[in-house]
Amino acid sequence: MLYPTLNQPLVFLIMFCTGIICGIIFSLTKMINNKISRYKILVQLFYFFSIVFSFALFSFLNLICNFGQLRLYVFLATGIGIFVEKTILQKVWTKLNKKCYNLLHGRKENKEKQI
Repeated sequence: MLYPTLNQPLVFLIMFCTGIICGIIFSLTKMINNKISRYKILVQLFYFFSIVFSFALFSFLNLICNFGQLRLYVFLATGIGIFVEKTILQKVWTKLNKKCYNLLHGRKENKEKQI
């Protein structure tokens, strides 16, 4: 009985990372849906497939690392992972994208001025 107790921090970490991955999946889905917003059917399909894929990932990793046991800390870890991705990592990702965009956009303007 001691082994499952010692295994819980590892399960918490794995489910936390699963939450981050699920948050990234939803962010990518939102980004894709912004590009194809005029096709309402495709937007709904992308949301559907992102939910199904996230649920399958959560279920598979819970089955592998926690032997299929659903406990409160599993849901808390996944929820905290999604929250961290949505608040902290997305801000870092946005800043990085802005810097890359400005760098590339500045280079394009310099090339146009040279011509």
